Amino acid sequence: MSVLTQPSVVQWLALGAGIVLFLGPGMLLTALLGLRERCDVTQRVVLALPLSIAALTVALAALDLISVSLTPVTFAALLALCWLGYLWATRPEQSTGSASPRIASGAETGALWSIAALIAVVQLAAVRGVVAQPGSDGYHHTLIAQVIAQRGALPKDLLPLTPLLLFNAQTGGTLASVGGNLSQSYYGVNNLAVGANLVTRLGQVVTVLRGDQFWYLGAAYADAAAPWLDGLIVLIGLWRRPRVLAPPLLLLALSVAASLFTVSDLFVTHYALLQP
Repeated sequence: MSVLTQPSVVQWLALGAGIVLFLGPGMLLTALLGLRERCDVTQRVVLALPLSIAALTVALAALDLISVSLTPVTFAALLALCWLGYLWATRPEQSTGSASPRIASGAETGALWSIAALIAVVQLAAVRGVVAQPGSDGYHHTLIAQVIAQRGALPKDLLPLTPLLLFNAQTGGTLASVGGNLSQSYYGVNNLAVGANLVTRLGQVVTVLRGDQFWYLGAAYADAAAPWLDGLIVLIGLWRRPRVLAPPLLLLALSVAASLFTVSDLFVTHYALLQP
């Protein structure tokens, strides 16, 4: 399916089937890790997405090391085998003598799936049947995914960066944006005021730890005690396992240092990248 065309109903159904297949490795891992007894089906489906992403990334990287690529049909067949493995691992006779699977209340499950369905409908209505338009924020992500799907392996070259490289070759946009905002951003931030910017950014780190960045939700997730608890945990970690905790703290410090300079503004949302 071309990313530039209006998908038909059949293509939308194929996309939905592809998403279900993609969850296969994650669902199999939830069964192998024994999450069936601790999580209901809704929670397992939510966990299956990141687990599938991690498992497929490792698998593709391993295949890449031995120069093995997969055709789309082979890849789909392997995903289907993961689903068969999940069904086998969760068959009724397999559960005999083990703890019963966790079952959420009907109201809780219905509410979660209703919200998920509503979000999906709103998102599909927002794109108006177009997967990604040239120049849109998700266009390059779609191209990268398409390259992986077509080659059956991780990219080994700069092909996924082709749109960005062509854009810069034709316009010099990225270099012009960075070069034109070295000392002062187009929103008026003084990049030379390192001290003032550091104070602002450290305050934003505390804001992220509290959850105040969700102000548009009424600050429902704000927790004033969170920064203090996080600081206490870090101190205990440095005392007990300094070598383990030092690398992630160094990464955090370098990220804060890099955020002192901007071409736009000192937006707190920039720190969303650090939350995972």
